[in-house]
Amino acid sequence: MRDASPEFVRLRRRWFAILLGLTFLVGLFVVSRRYDSAVEIVGFAFVAALITTTVLSLLSAPVVFLIARRRAGRQIREP
Repeated sequence: MRDASPEFVRLRRRWFAILLGLTFLVGLFVVSRRYDSAVEIVGFAFVAALITTTVLSLLSAPVVFLIARRRAGRQIREP
């Protein structure tokens, strides 16, 4: 369990950054169809991306933990 913890944190941060980038780009596209102001588009897209990414990240935490535990187990076994 302890060996998986640093790997879990690293994977979780990486997963969050990837999700945030993707949801922000999708949000920009969706919001730009309705609003004309660049401030509104970026603001609404960023808020939507943060909310969506946080929810998806929390829902995927068990899967990321299992992946981290498996990777940590492989690193211990390999000299």
